[in-house]
Amino acid sequence: MNEQLIDLCRNNDRKAQKRLYEYFFGKMYAVCLRYVKQEDDALEVLNAGFFKVFKNIAQFKNQGSFEGWVKRIVINTALDFIKEHKNYNQNIYPNTEYLDIYNGSTDNSVISKFNMQELTAMINQLPPMAKAVFNMYAIDGYSHKEISDQLNISEVTSRTYLHAARQKLKMLIKKKDKVEASYGQ
Repeated sequence: MNEQLIDLCRNNDRKAQKRLYEYFFGKMYAVCLRYVKQEDDALEVLNAGFFKVFKNIAQFKNQGSFEGWVKRIVINTALDFIKEHKNYNQNIYPNTEYLDIYNGSTDNSVISKFNMQELTAMINQLPPMAKAVFNMYAIDGYSHKEISDQLNISEVTSRTYLHAARQKLKMLIKKKDKVEASYGQ
């Protein structure tokens, strides 16, 4: 990322802020869509996240990745959105009805059959908290300690949500694989 552009944003240069927003829009919008299902909600989260980025950009000290700093703000904004909106907080405890449906492991050869859009669609079928924990742990690299702090849950609960998410994804992958096999694809 261009340090001059960041400096211009620190000085509230609107054109620079627009360029920065446009530069990160695609990547950060994809991050938002991993956490919230609705495109309108993802856009709301993205805009709120960038508001926080521009409000706090002076705190970025040019150490580490600027993109990583922006991503962390966007993820935290998405988590705040999930916590604040009741419809995202329903089913706060993992639904365990599917935990034993699939016995066995899903290997990379099975996963590689699906494109990113198909995998994202499967992740979007997870219950809200399981989806948030899965995204934070498996995709964004948070530890269970960090997840528990962010979501105000215990580390054990974080692990439970992750397990539930993985089991649900295994079931969805197996189901989709069977459907495709029956059609000879």
